Amino acid sequence: MPCAAGEETAENRYFYAAFLAETSAKVGITDHEDAMAEILFRDVERQLRAETRPITASTIIRTKNRQIAFYVKSSRHVKHLDFLKEVSDEQMTKAGQLIEEIENKLLTHYPSKPLLTFDIVKTDYFIRRRNYEQGK
Repeated sequence: MPCAAGEETAENRYFYAAFLAETSAKVGITDHEDAMAEILFRDVERQLRAETRPITASTIIRTKNRQIAFYVKSSRHVKHLDFLKEVSDEQMTKAGQLIEEIENKLLTHYPSKPLLTFDIVKTDYFIRRRNYEQGK
């Protein structure tokens, strides 16, 4: 999806990816939509990094938080994880890598609100991982 880099474009792509992430957690999405969400999340990061105006790391953290939620099929609008939704090892690995990136590179500069939303998706990741380790 070629387009001009910029904060507005990144935000529009973020909202579309967030919509797909929420839909994935609640009712599921097609393989095509899954691939589209991956592309959108990559585009958002690439566009924010190409932006010449100062973009705070909190915007990137927000995107990565939503991407983790996408991988572990969690939603801020659902009380509990649906353990019947299948999450692949690849998705769990990607979520774990994003968690490490946020903790080691991004949260050192923005420890307040992004930390709260990060803790929610991080908890969902560890709940999901624990259930897979137990074979559930």
